[in-house]
Amino acid sequence: MKELNSTRRSFLLAGAGVVCTLAVVRHATAGERADEADSVAKSLGYRIDSTKVDRARFSTYKVGDDCATCVFYKGKASDGWAPCSILGSKDVAAHGWCSAYNKRT
Repeated sequence: MKELNSTRRSFLLAGAGVVCTLAVVRHATAGERADEADSVAKSLGYRIDSTKVDRARFSTYKVGDDCATCVFYKGKASDGWAPCSILGSKDVAAHGWCSAYNKRT
């Protein structure tokens, strides 16, 4: 019985450690703005200003498509910057765009 209690206690302590680590990581990236030069952002063609999207490279871009109208944008359309689930929850510009854009319905 002692062995079972010890195992349960170890499991609970390890689980609490994982939860705390995830909370710290999430807090550390909160409010951090995505940088166009970041490797992931660069590969997605992220631009802070959607009018500067390379239309030759990203033919799916349409005028009016921007982060504020994307399903991955975790803020209100009126927010200037908000977290994006594609860019690791870093904040993206409401008027930005990347190739992962998926219009909110």
